[in-house]
Amino acid sequence: MNEMIGEVVKQLCDSDDSLDKLILEEAISSSSSDEDEILGVAAAYSAIKKLNRHVARDIRVSFEYRRTGIIYDKDVLSKRYEVGQATAIRSVRRVCRNLCGMAPQFIQWPVGATALEVMEQFEKATGLPRVLGVIDGTNVRFTPNLRQGSTKKGNNFIHVQAVCDHNFLFTHVFTSTADLIHDSQVFDKSPLKEYVETPDIYFPDDSYLIGHETFGIHPNLMVPFADTEHLSPKQREFNSRISLARSMMDRTIAMWKGRWRSVAKRLPMVKVDKIPEYIIATCVLHNICLMQNDLIPCEVVPRHRNRGRLILKHRLEGAAKRFQIMNSLDTHED
Repeated sequence: MNEMIGEVVKQLCDSDDSLDKLILEEAISSSSSDEDEILGVAAAYSAIKKLNRHVARDIRVSFEYRRTGIIYDKDVLSKRYEVGQATAIRSVRRVCRNLCGMAPQFIQWPVGATALEVMEQFEKATGLPRVLGVIDGTNVRFTPNLRQGSTKKGNNFIHVQAVCDHNFLFTHVFTSTADLIHDSQVFDKSPLKEYVETPDIYFPDDSYLIGHETFGIHPNLMVPFADTEHLSPKQREFNSRISLARSMMDRTIAMWKGRWRSVAKRLPMVKVDKIPEYIIATCVLHNICLMQNDLIPCEVVPRHRNRGRLILKHRLEGAAKRFQIMNSLDTHED
């Protein structure tokens, strides 16, 4: 068992929250979330801690919904779980709430030795020095509440902004409100804006994130040169390295949505305020699975870009740093 996960298990075993312990053990046990394994973990804890049998039901219902996105089907609920729709909804919410409580332990911004390791591995993979992560966004669609109407601008999706490392782990996740539709709008409201403006705390050794062009250039956020016919060979090489780094985020999102099909489809959730909690819960589970070396095959598909130019301070300094990085690259490297 991963040392980090083992330590968290130990901490939880010393706590009084049996539901947290059960959820963590089940998440570690298998990404496939087989029902027998879920029940096995539940039964073991029931014997030791005398857990209420409804905890096992909560785990089963919640993990089934994350895998398939169709657990609220009344026939499935009645035949397989012997529960009603309202009970299933409460089960999913309870499990999500507990998983969200674990987010600070499993979704962590790289600092110290971890940050140095991330930068070293990104340089090995892309040739770009001092990369601390890759940032991008994706949409998670939901079912609109017809009685209340759609969201303010008619958008039935939540925008998710994430940063990943070289191991395809999420190191930061931010979910927007439904009325924010552009990457630039979401970034402007997210904690990451504060991060890039306080580099002494969050970006050691002059490190930076990699993003697409709509984020805008900044000393701590590198984007490709504008795609024109007048790029120099060095600029094209720089863009190629940027594209290679960004492909890691494409694969991260593909694995996340491939494992938890509910976020790849249209969530049958009408309470918009509950959706961010659900999304963060699936991101926690994604990281736990990868920490256990549980990779899955995934198909990277083109994603719709929510355009909107972000204008950050220190653009000139960012552009100067980009040229400095470009000129430091070994363009003869295979």
